Amino acid sequence: MDRTLGDSREQCVNLRDFRALSEADTIGVSRLLSAFTGELLWEFCFRRGYALRMSGADLQLPVCYTRQHAEDIAPIIFANPARQALCPTIIAWRDEVARREARRWMHRWKDWSYNWPRTTPARCQAPLGSRLLHQAHPMGLMGLSLSFLIFVGVAIAGPPGTSTLPADSTGVLLPAGFPSARGSQIVAPDGTPVRIASVGLTGMNVVGGRLQLAGPFKGVAGHVAAMRAMGFNCVRVDWIDQTLADPGAMAQLDTFVAACKKVGLKVVFDNHNNEATPSDWENAAQQKNGLWFDTGPGTDGTDGAGNKGTVSTAKFQANWVTFARHWAGNSTVIGFDLRNEPCAHTATPALWGGKGPTDIHAMYESVGNAILAVNPDALIICEAVINYKTGAYEGDLSVVRGLPIVLSNPAKLVYSVHEYPKEIGGYRGPESGAGYIARMNNMWGWLITENVAPVWIGEMGASMTSAASKAWGQTLLDYLNGKALGGPTFKGNQQPIGGDWWAWGCLSGQNPNGCVGEDGKVRPEQAPFINQMIFHLASRPD
Repeated sequence: MDRTLGDSREQCVNLRDFRALSEADTIGVSRLLSAFTGELLWEFCFRRGYALRMSGADLQLPVCYTRQHAEDIAPIIFANPARQALCPTIIAWRDEVARREARRWMHRWKDWSYNWPRTTPARCQAPLGSRLLHQAHPMGLMGLSLSFLIFVGVAIAGPPGTSTLPADSTGVLLPAGFPSARGSQIVAPDGTPVRIASVGLTGMNVVGGRLQLAGPFKGVAGHVAAMRAMGFNCVRVDWIDQTLADPGAMAQLDTFVAACKKVGLKVVFDNHNNEATPSDWENAAQQKNGLWFDTGPGTDGTDGAGNKGTVSTAKFQANWVTFARHWAGNSTVIGFDLRNEPCAHTATPALWGGKGPTDIHAMYESVGNAILAVNPDALIICEAVINYKTGAYEGDLSVVRGLPIVLSNPAKLVYSVHEYPKEIGGYRGPESGAGYIARMNNMWGWLITENVAPVWIGEMGASMTSAASKAWGQTLLDYLNGKALGGPTFKGNQQPIGGDWWAWGCLSGQNPNGCVGEDGKVRPEQAPFINQMIFHLASRPD
């Protein structure tokens, strides 16, 4: 986890980047070894002008705070008998042991590789079973030791289920403010390319629905903290037109956004359907009439699932304006995905152009501009039209060549597709390798390679237990990261293509079964793929 706090001069950098630092830049390196296995538990480094940076392996709860913040919460940690009982070594370390161990090892750290071995050499075994390895530095020995030990205590004394990904998933938070589009990159307010690495949260996609907070975490705040600990920097959350008429649902969304703000997560909202009910999950996932409305010209008066339509094109736009105005000026909410999975293989198909009642291109421009009039900072995310008849299972953006979307502020436009393996999407054709790369190039990748506009993968994922899904996942992540032969490439400070992993929570028995296991840890089958999609500030994932 990387996070900037307080003074704008404080920055955090990935541990992997410290390999390239000169000795003059590196002020200090400290490591804590396991009392039981001798393995590395915590490592952090200081660099002039940078804040405290720590990552955990065994404890698996990366954190990043300034030294001052650590000292501010010290009384809370040490005044809590329950936490002291769980981490008694903290009490022993914070005085003479810390000083003695630091002096003993301060000259040795230069000889050890930053790529610390999982089995620690015998010379590093400490009398107490654990060692604080520390080089003296201008911040002061005890200030460093106190900050270090406090956060080990926080990790040990945290609630069950907070351990998540392996320590290499040090995802970076998105910068403060609202992102925009520049060419095919999404950029921060200062123009620095960023990567929106999101996880999908469902539950509001049915009438009367609530956020699906499935897993061993306590309430909204517990789930949000776990999302952040897994390396995500954003959450894609669904809502439906009926959500606006449900005060309880809107109140929960307010609570969720406030919790995200506290930990630095961003939020993208997508309109999932008009009024689907829990009795028809297929209609909730993808409205069966293929449209963004279900009454008036272009419809049969229903949502395609037998439910009487209640949302016209005008009502749909008015609902979006009301919803977007609710979040105006809130930099936690950075984008609006105008409609989930519009389709052209239905009896009432969504069409790209034509000026008719089901012209979704016209809708994107009209609704997008109406939103920008009340919330000018938000990204307007426009999904490709899915067509099972033509093989456009992720959505077809090749039509943008002839008819691009034009917004009042072009810097707020982002296109989107959804990518799933065959076991989820049920499509024909290749799902990995060169054939899959060729299809992505044709359907949407050209927007990246030709620097036309950003494309965000609004949904992707599976349980990742089958060989086929793993081959799909590696091909897709290689493609997103610029490593696929024949796919997009990135240079300089450009960021790879961002996406949203589907889905959050412990959803055992489903496919995707959620990225959280019953033990509160990320499912090991999915972790390698999530690790490859997170945001690294200074460099792309290895």
